[in-house]
Amino acid sequence: MHDYPTIEIHGLWPIPDVIPKEILESASNKPTYFVSNFTQKEFLWPLTLLATYQKGTNPKSAMRLYQVVPKAEK
Repeated sequence: MHDYPTIEIHGLWPIPDVIPKEILESASNKPTYFVSNFTQKEFLWPLTLLATYQKGTNPKSAMRLYQVVPKAEK
């Protein structure tokens, strides 16, 4: 699917209200990103918005790139 062996791509649908444990674990070990392509809602996940790209001419439709914030160590 892609030519970068160090990059993992996983689809997620439907998007749950609570961030999956596997995504948080990944963010604790390496930079982990989340792309919201269709859903226009705000997420309650631990995310930092990095970029927003308007899709077409509709200002309410955008693709968003987030970085997942790893869980703080206790």
